[in-house]
Amino acid sequence: MNLREALGGLGAGGAFITLAFLLMVSFYPSIELGTSVVVYGVSFLAGLFLGSRLRLVSSAIAVFMGFLSTVVLYTLWLTVGFKLSASLALAAGAGLALIYFLPTGILDVLLTPMAYFGGFILGNLPFAHTRIGGIEGALQSIVLAGLLGAMVAMGAAIFRFVGEASKEALRRSR
Repeated sequence: MNLREALGGLGAGGAFITLAFLLMVSFYPSIELGTSVVVYGVSFLAGLFLGSRLRLVSSAIAVFMGFLSTVVLYTLWLTVGFKLSASLALAAGAGLALIYFLPTGILDVLLTPMAYFGGFILGNLPFAHTRIGGIEGALQSIVLAGLLGAMVAMGAAIFRFVGEASKEALRRSR
């Protein structure tokens, strides 16, 4: 498997994790953590297998950014404490970092927010049994940061894709 196939699989795998999360929340709201980890693993592997044929860049980086920002937020909340505004700024920064990566097509743009949220879900799993629920405002901050990061990632992918498409159209018209 080369890097292009790995990136495609990673982006699709993150999107499949988000789909698995939405299905579990919709149909099985009281599912146990062990079962959900298995479902996430199977859905990630399915996305990895199916997505390896796709050429995705932005959504693959979004999975990594969603995971990284979530782990950083948990670590900061559990060690030194944090503020909601700083959490949201960190998530917005992680989403805006995606503006440096050009989406390969409209499918990549559409998968980017789902992949970011899939990375956010993966980042939550290692901290499932921590004392984070006892810290006032921590869970609210982390969930809002995950949602905001996905929205900012979508905006960054759309902005970059439309910007490049308009430059290409302008160049063709000359």
